[in-house]
Parts: sequence; C-alpha cells; structure tokens
Amino acid sequence: MNRTAYIMIAAGAAFSVCSAARASASIDSMRLGARDVEATVRFYEQAFGLREKGRVRGGVEVLLGFGDAKSGSSANPGPLILIMKRETDTPQDAMAHLILRVTDIAATARTAQDAGGSIVTAPHAVSIGEVAEVADPAGNHVELLQMTNR
Repeated sequence: MNRTAYIMIAAGAAFSVCSAARASASIDSMRLGARDVEATVRFYEQAFGLREKGRVRGGVEVLLGFGDAKSGSSANPGPLILIMKRETDTPQDAMAHLILRVTDIAATARTAQDAGGSIVTAPHAVSIGEVAEVADPAGNHVELLQMTNR
C-alpha cells in the first residue's frame, strides 16, 4: 500500500496531514512559555498582528490567533499560539520554535525588534527564499520565512 503523507504549511491556513492508513490530523496550536505572559502576548500582537482568542486555565494561559480583532481571530481556522507561564525566560530547547511565513522579511524582523524582541540571525538567502530568526522578550525563537515564487 502506498502511504504518502501530504503536509500543507501556510501561515493562517489549517495544517493538515493525511494518509491512506490513518485518519487525518491537524495542528491545533503551539505552546510557548514566558515568565511575563502579558508582555509576551503584547509582543506577538505588536510584532506579528496576532490577536487574543481566549484564555484558559483560569486566565493564566492566553490563546492567540490571526485576525483583525478577537472575532476575526476566533473565526480563523488556522493554528493558534498558546502563551503559558514559565518560571524562567530561558527556553529549555531553542530547536522547538515557531515558524512564520512572511511577505517582507526585513520589515518583519525590524517590527519584531521594535516590539521588544531581538534579531538572532539577520535575513539571509537560502535555497527556497530568505530566512531570519528573532527572539521574543521571553527568549522563544521565531523563524521568519519569505518564500520565493515557485
């Protein structure tokens, strides 16, 4: 039996994995930790335009999504970012990080820096376009990807 998995990756779109042998699955959210949850939420709102979708666990974890307002964010079927309380701003593993596809990598990196983040790796060319890496104020790494037209 031919078991081919298809993965669609696009910011704001539902991520899906399908296989002839298994039921479909999709990415619901990505959890990031921060000592100061509210400051980290403000960073993602200012740097990338995410909006609060809701709060869970008594309001200590914040769900963020893409959209112009809370209602637009709630209607967007794409994956969410969940910011949760962490005792330190030192991530245990910087390899696990968020990847955002952007249309202007240099401007997005500058906006992230202006919002309180830092540029870890400046935008540079790779085989599929350009990449850069920024860190949010809590030390979580965010990879920026600007794809070339294919």
